[in-house]
Amino acid sequence: MKSLPRAKTDNSVGDQLVRLLARITMKRHIMLALLRVLLAVGVVYALPLSHAQWGETYPGDGQQGFGFIIIFMIVGLVAAALFVGLGSLGQFLLRRRPARLTVFTDLALFLLFAGVLVYGGVTARYSDSQPNLQR
Repeated sequence: MKSLPRAKTDNSVGDQLVRLLARITMKRHIMLALLRVLLAVGVVYALPLSHAQWGETYPGDGQQGFGFIIIFMIVGLVAAALFVGLGSLGQFLLRRRPARLTVFTDLALFLLFAGVLVYGGVTARYSDSQPNLQR
């Protein structure tokens, strides 16, 4: 009587190597995503901090000035979401290339986004106009 063929075990050297490479690849993608999230935090705070440090002060009361800082933070959140989206797209397109290329791409995107937001925060001007009371 012929015995049934034995099921392959996952203990062969080739299978172990494939599992190890898959784990390393996942760690690579996770580390790149974590770097991107850390850079996104910098993008969020670039506009409000640059405006608070080097920008024009609000001429009115502090409560409305704080409202503008909150609006700047919301703009930074939208820019950070766009940054993460573009960075993830870049990581997907460069997945077969070396990881340092993705890191350089993320850093270039960060410098672009942060630079534009810092410039916007420094050059933002307030213009209070009196309501038109003519009838």
